[in-house]
Amino acid sequence: MSVIAEFVVGAGGFPMGNDVLYECGWAFELERIIPTEDRTLPFYWVTGIDGDRDVSRYVASVEADPEVESLRLLDRVDDRALFRAVWRLGAGGLIEGLTDPDLVVLELSGDHTGSRLGLRAERRSSLARFREYCRAHSFDVELTRVGELTGFRPPDRGPELSVKQREALETAYELGYFDEPRRAQLAAVGDALEISRQAAGARIRRGTRRLVEASLGRV
Repeated sequence: MSVIAEFVVGAGGFPMGNDVLYECGWAFELERIIPTEDRTLPFYWVTGIDGDRDVSRYVASVEADPEVESLRLLDRVDDRALFRAVWRLGAGGLIEGLTDPDLVVLELSGDHTGSRLGLRAERRSSLARFREYCRAHSFDVELTRVGELTGFRPPDRGPELSVKQREALETAYELGYFDEPRRAQLAAVGDALEISRQAAGARIRRGTRRLVEASLGRV
């Protein structure tokens, strides 16, 4: 029977451009479930990117990592960008530890502070080998949960908001923008965030859209 394991990975464990993630407050997440024997983690999203300059900056940062062979932008939706990555294996990186054909990556998401990793395996020995690989290469990886697939329910983490979207929504809420009657206008929210009225409105709309989509089951 399949075994599911969840891990917490320390900052910089995966070559996703940790420096630029830290500077810009961006986050990343695996696009979908992909067997690692095909292409190891080829597609992932970065949330928070706004414009071609951000894309170029992110690609340059990631491709500077010796574990990365190439990174290519595939699509953009609002402030989310979908990338296709080709990793350079053989250097002893963390992604190399996931190339065991018995391991399937179910979840990978995080930011500059660290990431969450979910794996499925047919044999517990495969998970044991992955943990031993992490120890041998001194990766900061902690097992937080393990169990059989039957009855295993991952926690509901809610919709994924970018750091900027969450900050805008929280600021608008605290200032009374959503109150009836409204106690603050967009200009006040923008002033608090040190951005323009238009930029504040855009972040609130995008964040609200994500919350509505999650509520309606559209994400």
